[in-house]
Amino acid sequence: MNDKWIYQNFKQNTDGTEDTDAPFFEKASEMELEALTKLYDTCLTHSAVWAEHDIYHLRELKIPESMVQFYQEMNPTNVPMNDAGLYLADLNRMRDEYTQLVPGCYLIKFGFMVIATTIGGNSILADLYDEHTAIYICDHNLLSLEQENGQSVLSYVFPPETLQEQYEENPIPVNRTTLVQCLIPIEESFEDFMTKLSRNEYEFDLEDLLE
Repeated sequence: MNDKWIYQNFKQNTDGTEDTDAPFFEKASEMELEALTKLYDTCLTHSAVWAEHDIYHLRELKIPESMVQFYQEMNPTNVPMNDAGLYLADLNRMRDEYTQLVPGCYLIKFGFMVIATTIGGNSILADLYDEHTAIYICDHNLLSLEQENGQSVLSYVFPPETLQEQYEENPIPVNRTTLVQCLIPIEESFEDFMTKLSRNEYEFDLEDLLE
């Protein structure tokens, strides 16, 4: 991914004028980058939802190197919203999303990380288990959580008809297989998404995909 080219695209294709005191992107500090490079440790220490046994599998999850390199060089601190209607999250916000904020703090257990939000507060997700880091959008009210016998148990608020038909009167399990059926795909890769976003190629508010 050509970071400099993407940076120039954002500068050319947004209504915002970059302020030298508040640039669109900045190099990430080592501590900021730990939101990606030390995902499991960060979740274990700061998660408002999950205990160690819930997220133990995240120890083996390796964030795609292309994604780490992008945020290392281009942490999106002040990128203006363009026609896609998104606010790109910087690394500190991404950490907050997957440790404290709904639905990101639920979805990280399954390898989905919030990298941006819409005007209405819906989530843009990167699939960290996907080879190319596919990008999805989901409703912020996708999941609800209850505590049962000391365990955090997730359920779908408004599951799609396909899942309702499949499970009928039975509870719908929340896992990667059922989650993907509830997410709306945007791009097959993180690189395609950032490239198109930087060039303002989304000629509609991405939130419209949820309607």
